[in-house]
Amino acid sequence: MGLTAIVGAGLSGILAAHLSRQQGDEVILIEADDGCGGLLRSINVNDYWFDQGTHFVSETGDDVIDRFLFEDKKVASMVCFNETLAGSYFNGRLSEVSPYLNLTTLQRENCATIAYEMLCRLGQTCSSKPSNAAEYYYQHYGQNFIQKIANPVYEKFYGTTPENLSDKVAQLFDLNRILLFTPESSQTLKVESSINNLIGFHGSTPGVMKYYPKKGGIESWIKELITSLQQQKVKILTSSRIQSIIEESKKIRGLILQNGQEIRIDKLVWSSPSPLLANLCNIKLNTLPPQSRHTLLYDIVYDKPLNSDCHYINCHAPELSSGRITLYQNLANGYRSGYGCTVEVLVAPDQATPTMDNIHNELMLIGLVSEKYKHCYKGIRKLKSGFPILTPSVVSHTQMASEKLMMKYENLTLTGRGNNNAFFMNEVLINTKNELFKFR
Repeated sequence: MGLTAIVGAGLSGILAAHLSRQQGDEVILIEADDGCGGLLRSINVNDYWFDQGTHFVSETGDDVIDRFLFEDKKVASMVCFNETLAGSYFNGRLSEVSPYLNLTTLQRENCATIAYEMLCRLGQTCSSKPSNAAEYYYQHYGQNFIQKIANPVYEKFYGTTPENLSDKVAQLFDLNRILLFTPESSQTLKVESSINNLIGFHGSTPGVMKYYPKKGGIESWIKELITSLQQQKVKILTSSRIQSIIEESKKIRGLILQNGQEIRIDKLVWSSPSPLLANLCNIKLNTLPPQSRHTLLYDIVYDKPLNSDCHYINCHAPELSSGRITLYQNLANGYRSGYGCTVEVLVAPDQATPTMDNIHNELMLIGLVSEKYKHCYKGIRKLKSGFPILTPSVVSHTQMASEKLMMKYENLTLTGRGNNNAFFMNEVLINTKNELFKFR
């Protein structure tokens, strides 16, 4: 069947390697970083484990994918649950019933105005797709929501307002739904399909199975997947960057690594951002690379349990630096020593970095800890990749790169971040499978 090279060993690349091997191809998986997993990496400090990005994984509903990712031996050492317990801190209140913005904490007049504008829009049809996040919110919630809620929240996370961002970013930080009515009214209104995607439940609901390792962080699961690939005779190269490609008759026939190694291939599966491949292929896009925010991770272990049963909490409060707060004590369900959390903070490159004391004080303000809590461990990490600011031009830039690449090469498949057709992890995984099976 020939040799298939897969570039990018995030979860999409790992799945692509497995599926390609199952179809009879010889497979080589190439990763620029020193390990596999992408955002699903972990670190160990003094026997405490902290994750880098996505913290738990969910079944996709696709039997082919789920058999590989979640077969019994891979999840035997994992905590399994079908309800995500998540909260949100906003307007001085911690809401532990939902990860969405809880606007019922606003003054009644402000809450009523946003509710009225949202309900007035339910019967309206929009002839065009929103060109930015502000248009998305205007179509669904109205101008008051943008001015009073979205603008300050987006300034916190992105350093700019929704009008300068792609409508896709509305899916991040759980900013695609809101709590606006009483629990009873929300339950009734969500029966209507037109409003179901706009508001959230006041509480968790059972869904697909989710998994998190009892020990070792989420990367321990990634290592199980890598072991499975190695048993299937997949060759894996880490710390390996591609310097150039070899083209022959509308096909990519070779990859040359920075160390000079040449790899002759029959097919290429690219799961890294498509503009990177476009640059290697001398495809001119005439656009600037995306700007990014620095991603800082504040890892803390306390001597007492944090005051919440949530798996994670979104700190939507514009006045605080904290972003998503992951509570490992609840994810690992008591299997780990200590009471740990990671607080994610996004800052501009020229912005002052919050101190650990700043973050600890914010956790006290939110109500997760008190002055009686003592640190067993504390440390700050800065991720190498940063957090990209998805402007409409950046999304268009990626789409253009993908289209030009697919028109130019017959033996190329784009998946993961190389494909502009999926956004969330499970969507990316299903898209990966569909793209690989498209021409079989």
